Amino acid sequence: MNDRELPLLYDLLNTKLHQWLSGFGVSPEQMAWVGLIAGLTLVLLAMALLSKLLNWIFTLLLHRLAVTTVSELDDNLVKHRMLRFVARIIPLMLAYNLVPAVLSDFPKWVPVGQGLFNIFSLSWLPASCAPSCTLPGTR
Repeated sequence: MNDRELPLLYDLLNTKLHQWLSGFGVSPEQMAWVGLIAGLTLVLLAMALLSKLLNWIFTLLLHRLAVTTVSELDDNLVKHRMLRFVARIIPLMLAYNLVPAVLSDFPKWVPVGQGLFNIFSLSWLPASCAPSCTLPGTR
């Protein structure tokens, strides 16, 4: 028995997805590439839906809080839609943990994929967390 820990959602993104694709007649030679494309599509779709859902929930909660308080901080957060940027961080963390499962058919690509993901998230995260901290005239 192998004691190695499997990546997050490995069973869904690898085993079940390959079974589902073989039901559509995908040949074993094409399974790795089609599985990679389908896995990436599923992860991106899940990220987008989760981001929208979290944005809606956070905005609803903050709006209810803003109505009941006298403080202007929560009113400004609602006005500038700050929580939509915060709602993008959670799907980003989930997607980072799904990179090894999506690239399970290409194990040599996992460090490269995580490195590219780190570069993307490090360049995107500061801009999403503080959108009002841009230079004048750059918007």
